[in-house]
Amino acid sequence: FKIFNSMFEELHQRQTHWSVPESELRESLRLAVIEILLPAYRSFIKRLA
Repeated sequence: FKIFNSMFEELHQRQTHWSVPESELRESLRLAVIEILLPAYRSFIKRLA
């Protein structure tokens, strides 16, 4: 848990101030992040259960 949280916090701090002005690109990036992050997070949680 500690390593995951630390890495997540580091990435969050780096990416919080990113700006994508074009709405289509912003939406594509949002969906890509969801497609990558959610399965990885679910797998992580499943291993802990």
